Parts: sequence; structure tokens; C-alpha cells
Amino acid sequence: EFGPESETDETLIILHGLFGSIRNWQSIARRLARDFRVITVDQRNHGDSPHVGDMNYQLMADDIEHLMSELEIDSAHIMGHSMGGKISMVLSLIYPEMVRSLTVVDIAPVSYNHGFEGLVDALQKMPVGSIRSRGEADKWLASRIPTPSLRHFLLQNLSKQGDFFDWRVNLSVIGDCIGKLSDFPAQSDGICYEGPSLFVGGADSVYIREEHKPAIKALFPDHELYYVEGAGHWPHVENPTGFFEHLDVFLAKHRA
Repeated sequence: EFGPESETDETLIILHGLFGSIRNWQSIARRLARDFRVITVDQRNHGDSPHVGDMNYQLMADDIEHLMSELEIDSAHIMGHSMGGKISMVLSLIYPEMVRSLTVVDIAPVSYNHGFEGLVDALQKMPVGSIRSRGEADKWLASRIPTPSLRHFLLQNLSKQGDFFDWRVNLSVIGDCIGKLSDFPAQSDGICYEGPSLFVGGADSVYIREEHKPAIKALFPDHELYYVEGAGHWPHVENPTGFFEHLDVFLAKHRA
């Protein structure tokens, strides 16, 4: 949790993506804490959150509703990236009164064929019990995941256990549920989130394409959509200036 210097009842909750954690959002949370009480959340089976036997967007939206109730937060601004963006969208559709505004980063309310099964398989096959360093882990993964930045991101989930490593993420359950995580739950006719929403995509990403715009408009009629130049699936990392250019204006407009 990060708080501003002055008192505020404006809370912003940040939800990370698949294989992410609150660690990925520390610098952004600190920047946003100038104006908000910012709470970053490890999703189930990620980071320091419990490992449990199932994952789907209804369950993960309920996790956030439960957290907000525990913290006595009646409503908050919600921002989510990728998988966290889908959790954010489902939360806003199921519990609209709890969402003051919605920011979705580089994802749409649609099903994708991500190909994440290959990533999960590579991580599951890594002999973490005999690996002694992150460099050794990176070298082992290089032939299976050739993109260095993606390997670096995934290897942030390694945790030192004595002389060896283990995974913070629950790879077996993530692997079992990857189909649910690539999907987006069907909504009843007429269901939508009528509050203000911002969709921010990477201009070089394929996750918010032209054919996704009707689904966004149907479920989030009061939405704005912008693309961040020079950015792919992580616009908040790849071009933070361009990302905040849109986010700051949107949040300022919808603060109480």
C-alpha cells in the first residue's frame, strides 16, 4: 500500500497480469500515490498470495471484492494489466457500485489464443531444484524462450530456497487453468459497466485490435481508447511517458 502526503478517501487498486506480481508495479504505484491511496495486489497463485486449486475471472473478481470489504473500501478506482485487466473488467460488470473508474491496460474483453501453454510447459520443465543461480536459469530457458525481456520477466517469479530455487507462482494450477485465463466469461444480454473506463493499448501490440472494439463498446459504453506509441504489451513500462499522458488526464477527470 502506498499513500499520498495528504489525506484522501480516493483509493486506486492495481491488478497485475499473468506471471506478474505487485513487484512489477512499485514505481508506478509510488507515482500514483501523489493523489491516491494505492493498493497493489498479488492475484491468487502469484507472488505472496495463497496457492489454491482453481483460477477463473469470477473467482478472482470475488477475491478483489472480498479484499475491498476486508479493508472497508466501498468503492475504488481499478486498474488492471492483461489478466489483471480482465479481472478488473469482470469486477466492474459484477460489482459496478464498487468501481469508481476502470482502467484496462492492453487487453480486451475477448478470448485469445495466447500460446501461453508453451511458456508454462517450459517453466514446469526447468529443473529448479538443481539450479544455483538466475544466470543458470536464464541460460536453461534461452533455447525455449528466446526473448530476453520475457525471460527476465518470468524469472522474477523464482524464489531462493536455501541453495536452490523454487517458483512463487503455482505453475500446475496456472497450467490447468490457462484456457480459462485466455478466455473471457460470457455476459448476459444488456449487462454493461456504465461508469467511466479507459483502455490503453500498445501501438505495437495485438491485444486491442480493430475487431475487438465492438466488444469493448458493448460492455463499456462510456469508454475512451488510446494507443501508446512505441509500446507493445507493456505500455506502462515501454513508454511510461506516453502511458501517463492518458492515465493522468483520465484519473484527474474522475477523482471526486
